[in-house]
Amino acid sequence: MVMPSTINIRYMFIDGECLNRIVSKIGDTYFSGARPPLDWRRLGDSCRKIFYYDAIPVPKAGEDEAIFNARAVPKNSELSEIDRQPRYHVRTGEARHRRKRGNEQKMVDVQLAVDALSMASRGLFTSCTLITGDLDFKPLVSALVDMGVDVTLLFPDDETNDDLKAAADQSDALTIATLQSWISDAFLQKHQLPNSRFDFADNVPTNLTRLAAWPDERYGDCLVVTDANYFRLITERCPQNPGTHRLEITNSSATVLRAYAKDVFNIVAPEW
Repeated sequence: MVMPSTINIRYMFIDGECLNRIVSKIGDTYFSGARPPLDWRRLGDSCRKIFYYDAIPVPKAGEDEAIFNARAVPKNSELSEIDRQPRYHVRTGEARHRRKRGNEQKMVDVQLAVDALSMASRGLFTSCTLITGDLDFKPLVSALVDMGVDVTLLFPDDETNDDLKAAADQSDALTIATLQSWISDAFLQKHQLPNSRFDFADNVPTNLTRLAAWPDERYGDCLVVTDANYFRLITERCPQNPGTHRLEITNSSATVLRAYAKDVFNIVAPEW
């Protein structure tokens, strides 16, 4: 079991396939399909050690060498880059193709669970962050919690079983709200996310075309207006300072604006 300690030592365990899927989804939603590169230093900034688990491709039966290399070389380069980062340690298995089930990771998930339990049993960390949405990790999470480890689960939104979320001490969806702080600055300079700001509640424009209006329990009456080539989502108030301030989100894409409002502020805006 984990021995009581006044010093919090946090480790991170990353299901690489899961994180890659989340990053790709973020790219599709916010950056027109461009995959945002991550700043690995910022991702693991609060952790003593970070363990990254992923599968390396193996050739399919009869696959041309050039086609295989087109799959394998980028993945191997990515894993090598991660492994070179301070405090990062990459553990790999094999990704084999099954005709009916597609690509499957072999031994990667088992290795993550074995490593986490082994390290926890030796008291190497007192808290950990686990990035995954795989229900198969519920026994691991439950075991770590029972050992006294404070477990934070970061999971893909809308595709993670509630039992896995409930097993952890804290569970948070890994959306653009968190991921934007992990994306490299150079990428964000070229691919702008929606602009959000808090303004005084009485400073609301009145001469713009209104496209949608709806009530929100936390933000009051909300509306969307057009301003030149931009859409502006304006709320009646903000929860932090409901008597004095409101929230405003601006972007040129209605789809991106709606997604950002939901992911960052939990505002569900209707289509317009």
